[in-house]
This record gives sequence, C-alpha cells and structure tokens, in this order.
Amino acid sequence: MLDNQTPEQLTDIKYEKSRKLKKRLGAVITASVILAVIIINIIFGIFAYKRLWYVDLTLPKYAEMQSLYTASEQFEGLIASDVITSIDRINADREQKGLEKLKVDIIFCSDPDILDENEHTRLVHYTARTLRKEFPEHFNIEYTDVKKNPSSVQKYKITSASTINPTDVIFSFGTEFGVHTLNSFFTVDEDVGEVWAYNGEKKFTATILSLTRTDSPVCALTTNHGEGLFDRDGDKITVKEKYSSFIKIIEGAGYRVELLDLERDAIPENCRMMICFAPTKDFYAFGNSGSTGISEIDKLDKYIDDANAFFYICDRQTPTLTNLEEYLDEWGISPMRATNEAGIDENYEIYDNISCTDKDGNILIGKYASAGLGASITTDLRALPYPPVVAFGSSCALTPSESYRKVFVNSKSDGSGEDGVIYSYYKNGISRTMYDVFLSGENSFATASNSTKYASDIEQFRLFTLTEEAKQVQDTYYSITNLRSFVIGASSTEFFSNEYLDSAAFGNSDVLLSTFRYTSEKNIPVSLDFKAFYEYEINDVMYQTVKPSRIMAYLCFIPPLVFLCVCVIIRIRRKHL
Repeated sequence: MLDNQTPEQLTDIKYEKSRKLKKRLGAVITASVILAVIIINIIFGIFAYKRLWYVDLTLPKYAEMQSLYTASEQFEGLIASDVITSIDRINADREQKGLEKLKVDIIFCSDPDILDENEHTRLVHYTARTLRKEFPEHFNIEYTDVKKNPSSVQKYKITSASTINPTDVIFSFGTEFGVHTLNSFFTVDEDVGEVWAYNGEKKFTATILSLTRTDSPVCALTTNHGEGLFDRDGDKITVKEKYSSFIKIIEGAGYRVELLDLERDAIPENCRMMICFAPTKDFYAFGNSGSTGISEIDKLDKYIDDANAFFYICDRQTPTLTNLEEYLDEWGISPMRATNEAGIDENYEIYDNISCTDKDGNILIGKYASAGLGASITTDLRALPYPPVVAFGSSCALTPSESYRKVFVNSKSDGSGEDGVIYSYYKNGISRTMYDVFLSGENSFATASNSTKYASDIEQFRLFTLTEEAKQVQDTYYSITNLRSFVIGASSTEFFSNEYLDSAAFGNSDVLLSTFRYTSEKNIPVSLDFKAFYEYEINDVMYQTVKPSRIMAYLCFIPPLVFLCVCVIIRIRRKHL
C-alpha cells in the first residue's frame, strides 16, 4: 500500500506519525510532571508537618514581644535549664536501678487535623510540637479520640465518674499526670468571657516542672501523736489492716507514702500532703515544746504555707488537743463539743434514723454540698443519674470557727442553683475560705453530755470540710501565679476503713481520689509573659526584610516565573515547528 504513495504523501504520513508521537509524549511528560509535583507536594507536606517547617506570619507590634506561633527564647531556655535537667536527673537514678528512661507524654484527646482546625487548639498543639522538635529525647506527643475510644484515657480520670473532653490536654510523667482544660492555656476576660491572650508557654512550663521535680510526690503520715491509723509494737509502727485500702488509694493517687515524726524528722522536700489520723496526743508549740524544743505547729504552718495540704481526721474518741485545735481554728475547723458535769469535754455524736445505712442511725449517708469549692470536688459524682452513697460511720461533728463569717452563695452563676454556705476569714493580709464537702441529713441530731442538738434547729452538721488559702505571686509585670494551700477536715475514721472503701455500694474511694487529686497539683511561679491577641497582625511578606519573609516571597514568585518562562519557550517553539 505504501508503494502506491507519492513522496509528498509519504512525507505527510511521517509528519502525522511524528506529530502524534510528540503529542503522546507531551501528554506523558505533562502527566509525569503533574504526578511528580503531587508526589513532591505530599512528601514536602509530610516533612514540613513532621519537622515543623512553617513561617510564622503573626507580627508583634512591639519589638520586645515574640510572634504568636514562635516559641519564645525565654520559654525554650527555661525548659532547657530547669525541666531537661530535672528529667535527666530522674532518668539517671532510674538507669542505676535498671529502669527505663521516662519522657514527658503530652496527650491530646483529638486527632491532629481536628486540633489544627481551631485557632485555640492549634496554638497549644504547636507549642507541644515545638517541645518535641527541640527536645525529642525528653518529650513525646500522643493522640487519642476520646469520643470514639473513651477508655483510652481511663487511667487519667480522677474518679470513675470523671469526664475528659476532646479539647483537654493530658501531661504524664511516670506516675504523675495532670488533665488540663483548653481555657487553662489562655487568659480570659472575666467580664465578657472572651479569650484575649495565649498563656500556653507559662502553663506548659509550670505543669511540666510540677511533674518532673520528683518522680512521685510524698504523702507523709504523722506517727508521733498516738495516731489511730497504726499498730505499735515497741519502735515498730505498721498501718492497721482495716485501713490498708486507704493507703492503696493514697498510692493510687500518685503519692509515695512515708511515715513522719513531725517533732524529730525533716518534712520531705517533695511532700505535698500530710495526714494526721485520729491523734490522741497534742502537737508541740512554742512555750509548750518537747525535749527537742521544736514547735511542731510552727513546722506545720511553714509547710502548709508553701502551697501544700494537711488532712486532719478525727472521730468521737479524739480528745481535746489544745495546740493543734487552736491552729486548726485559724483554718475554720473546730470539733463540736459539750462539757459534762465533771468539766470534761465530750465530742458530739451524730445520728440519723432516716439518712442512714443501719437500723441504729449510726452510719450516716453524707449529703453532697452543692456550692463552692467543696462541691467542685464531687462535681463528677453528683452529675451521675444516681450519685453514689458516701458513708460516715460513728461520726462526730465539725463546726466553723467563730472567727469565720458566714456567706450565702449560689451553686450556679446565673442564680438558678441551690443556695449554699461558705465561711470566709480575713486577718493581717491572710484570706481563707472554708467549704462544706459533705453534711449530715436534715433529720440528723447530735448528742453529748446529756445535750442534744437537732440539724433542723441549727443547720446540718459538717462531716467533711475543705479550707483554702489563696495567695498570688507576681511573676512578671503583667502576670501572676495563684498559689493555694489546703486544710481538709473529716469527722469519721470509719469513712477510711476497708469496709467502706472497698465496697461498690459506697462512693468513699472516689471522694478520696478526687480530693487528693484536687489538692495535690502545685502551681509553680514561672516568669513568662502571655501573648495578647490584639498585639498581633498578619505580616506582609512583600515589605518585610526578615529572613522568613524573604523565603516566603521567593516561594511565592520564583515558581510562577519559572512556569511562565517555560510556557513562553514552548509557545515559541511550537510556532516555528
């Protein structure tokens, strides 16, 4: 067939085949280039995300301020000098014991793409990723979807009824952990309820410092006042078997339990909780000291003042302890007593024939407080359809100190909640507030020395209280740290027995865990400034001379120019084919 073609026709056929081949080749090259660009984009995107390659376009108006998404030099310096040193010290000790090294785990409760969609969660996420990038041997980031898999964060719940939300952030180091809400990383205008500054660097530093200063905080149990928690055989002191679950709960809350002779022993540096369980001997004070001449009250006061917690537990047999009770009176806690005919003080014994779990009305069902800080401890339990029963066996009563002023408050800010009562104290620049955690029922009554008092006549008797002293430390010109000290009071030793703590019918163990967790977190002053949102504007890369802006300008203009030049060359060549 080709033999019949003229030379001109053969030339046309060859030209047509060549044109089709070039067209196919052009299509292949075009598809290959597009595919290569897509692959390069994907690879670059992965590397950029993993290695945190980004340009911070938020420009502070004032030279001394840092850009919003860029970690400040002070923040990275403080982490390097304090946190990393602390982690390395702990890991060195662990290595000598043959244990694995620890990292600080920062756990987000949503997927990364969800976090980056929101401007607030994105800021927190970038701060965490910066730490992992700069200190990969010390920080790790994990992600879990608490909506799809709520059990993945079960071990970080304070009580079985606690809720961890998708915007919460969990910090974990060894046995220590803390769950923080999104708002805690920001400064909020209380008047309008709007977030106006990012305070994440300070929050990150303070939280991580509190976790890494020690592998486990200490809970000290005082031993030298005839405490009813122990069996004694000469110099040997052991916890009574009936309270063994109490010790397990303390350890489950992340504490290391140590025994403490307050008169002779130094209080451990990392002690955050001290418990005095049903003492029968008074504390030494100035003018009434023992052989050492040391005032235990003075040691206790200095310890509590350093943003720590003291837990006082009494019962119907606890005698009058003048020095200790005078000190506790300053914290709003006063055992309720009556004087008998012989001039001896007797503790009031509380009974309730209605709200009880036994026929004698001796085991009281505690009534949850509904307002104030005391109610905050039991928020998760009270939110359940059927809040668990909390039992107080053989209970005496605590009463507010006379130096405290009664204040009526509402359980909800909008005034729709139930009215509650708190007690406030202010003297010599010291401000304290006592809160109810559990009360007796409306039908309860108390008896002592032929005297009977009814709850309906006075008000419910206090079974479990919490007193807080809040003070502020100025970190910087603009920011402060709130430090909190606590004294907790309980009027029933049976509350802490295995019978109640091990029973699924009672919520005593959940209450204890919540109390320990609530009072154990220690805020550490950190001198880092917040980043106010109104101080930032988008950086115009066209007119800035800083290096990141130049890079961004190159990326914006060079690829289009190259593409334009290639298009012009191809167009000219096609014209002359």
